[in-house]
Amino acid sequence: MSESTVPTSLQQESRLRSLSRYGPTGPTAACWRLDGVHPEALVEALRMVVGRHDALRMSFPRAGADPLTARVAPPAQAPVVIEESEVDRDTDEGTVRARLRARLQDPFAPDAEALHRFVLLHRGRDTVFLGMAVDHMVWDGLSLRRFVADLRRGYSRGPAALAAPAPSYGEFSRLQRRLADSAEGRSRTAFWEERFAGWGGYPPDSGLSTAGQEAVLGQGQEPVAVERQLDAAAWRALREHAARERATVFAVTAAALLEAQGELSGRSRVGLVTETHGRVLPGTAATLGLFSHGIPLFVDLDAAPPARRIAQVGEVTMDAVERGVPLRPLHARWLGGRGLAERATAFLYFGVEDAGLFAGLDLPRTAVTPFPLYPEGATRPGRASDMLAVHLVVERGEPGPEPVLHAQFDPAVFDAGTVRRLLDRTVELLPSAPRPSTPRR
Repeated sequence: MSESTVPTSLQQESRLRSLSRYGPTGPTAACWRLDGVHPEALVEALRMVVGRHDALRMSFPRAGADPLTARVAPPAQAPVVIEESEVDRDTDEGTVRARLRARLQDPFAPDAEALHRFVLLHRGRDTVFLGMAVDHMVWDGLSLRRFVADLRRGYSRGPAALAAPAPSYGEFSRLQRRLADSAEGRSRTAFWEERFAGWGGYPPDSGLSTAGQEAVLGQGQEPVAVERQLDAAAWRALREHAARERATVFAVTAAALLEAQGELSGRSRVGLVTETHGRVLPGTAATLGLFSHGIPLFVDLDAAPPARRIAQVGEVTMDAVERGVPLRPLHARWLGGRGLAERATAFLYFGVEDAGLFAGLDLPRTAVTPFPLYPEGATRPGRASDMLAVHLVVERGEPGPEPVLHAQFDPAVFDAGTVRRLLDRTVELLPSAPRPSTPRR
């Protein structure tokens, strides 16, 4: 069977159209330490998973010229990139981490035949470090959970466990394109075009940068990270307040962040970009691929009192999620229809990151330990220079470390002092734990 051609999804089109501005981004990378694993069975399971999911067999040989078409290699002919090497038994984990990062963090060429890379680093006879990198063009955060589940099944039970065909990402792309051309799709387009006109386009300008276009376009410096840790009392107060408000931790934190953004920028109309999972069509929960995409949250701080800020954020979030579509292609067409040039915008991003995302790998007779490639305070690859990326990093489960507000940014675009003040003020605006009353004497 020869390779087939499928339409790209709107998410993929968005990334392909951004290549000329940003170039390829760093991939999603994950790593585990495996003690007692059977290396040959692991390699075979990796091959099975790639063969099962068409997204991992996609390529974009005409990425710069044709953002609407992807090629899919048949399972038996798809390249599976697996690199194996060895280090001495007494090699320390810092050296192991550096070697893995060197192989996993480099961007993929957009026209590469394979947009994934697996690295098996053997330390002595019994320990293997499994690292993987997958390009964002074919993958998102929830795809890792599906990948881990299939890898566990394939390793434990062999090919029979993955014999049933997986839902096709290519079929999702076809359905999504048809939806975009329907009455519902046109309604969503009208919703977002109204907001582009009212709020100045997408993504919303953060008001936190005075950098020129050259810096915002990616000619800046290496990114840096700033963090603020919430103590146990603050984390408990945040969760309890969210429960009382019937809101999420995301909404409570986003409300504080937007309030802080308004204070530092001197604006009452503020906005940030967050991410929605995008798995809204039938079968997509079990499909591996790129579904997530950005959605803007536009908030007029003068339109509601501070006491209603969390509800206000919840309402605009629900509106954006309900009508969510990948917006960069839509915004480019909206600008083109008005004869306007696209400008780079220094914007604010916020999301909640699950630090335990990689902990779900469970292999029989193997001790599995997540092996972080980027320890606390480190920058992550693949985040654009025009984005001030703020994450509330949460470790699920009890007991666990308190969450951290992690900000990553290009210091040529965002001033480090401004970012520190933004995080400090956000923490101050979060609900605080009630102080014990002092008895009167």
